[in-house]
Amino acid sequence: MKIVDNKIVLDNIPVIAHTSKYRFKRRTEKFSDYLALQSDKIIANTDYIEWQISYDIKIDNIYNALKKEKDLDNVIGNSKPPELKQKITECYKNLQSNLSARDKKKYFKKYFLTLLESILQQFDEPIVTKRRNGKDVKIIINELSDYYREAYKNNIISRNEVNDLLNFANSTNQYLDAYNIVREWNNNQTVSGFSLRWEKYPLFVSDVNDDFFIEIIKKHMQYAIGYQNMIFLCAKTYNLKDIDGDSIIGKDPKNLKNITFALDKNVLTQTMKAFIIASENHKKDIIDILKTIILN
Repeated sequence: MKIVDNKIVLDNIPVIAHTSKYRFKRRTEKFSDYLALQSDKIIANTDYIEWQISYDIKIDNIYNALKKEKDLDNVIGNSKPPELKQKITECYKNLQSNLSARDKKKYFKKYFLTLLESILQQFDEPIVTKRRNGKDVKIIINELSDYYREAYKNNIISRNEVNDLLNFANSTNQYLDAYNIVREWNNNQTVSGFSLRWEKYPLFVSDVNDDFFIEIIKKHMQYAIGYQNMIFLCAKTYNLKDIDGDSIIGKDPKNLKNITFALDKNVLTQTMKAFIIASENHKKDIIDILKTIILN
């Protein structure tokens, strides 16, 4: 992450990793679909990259990832410095080596989380405590919130603009989760005894500028029962460059070097607003994060 021309520039974005949060998509006449499913897989200037962007991480998720021997890049993402992820991983391994079998069984998670909070403080990573379902949950800001915080620290976003966003959040009382998935059926259309059903998912789209747009769509929760609004920041391909500064148009994604994004304050602010209106819980999270950014 670096600052260029009052923009947050993200370089080395891993758009082709199989665990990536970034997906190439193509708009057809009827809908958008993954580029990998098209007969012509060469990137066109009408394609775009869908980024399922996040704004925080539960501290417990870092512990759970290391416990399952997962790469922290897949959990924390690219907004944190490599040195931080390396320090956290080394801390976990050292604790494993130095604790007795008895202490590991009884105290390992408690000891690790204490050390983790100390490491986060060393790297100027604020810890936010939010109250959800009657429990306190500790999180650190991530991705969108990291970039917004960096823009604020470098005077790209002013204190007044942060306050304006807080006022917007505090005044919002209508949320997109009021729009539900609609199921329709037609018993006159059957195949081998199965009648046809349709599910229609509410999709909200906002054009931010010539390079980015935002999509909010209600989908099934991945690891829980129910539905949630998912926010995607989408980047049009015609202005995107790889890490060598070359256009990605006309390239096969399989052979593509990592790419760069440049996020201005309008993109950051509008994406924050998308989370605020997506659901009341998202709004509460963003308010807590904005207050933390101001204080830190």
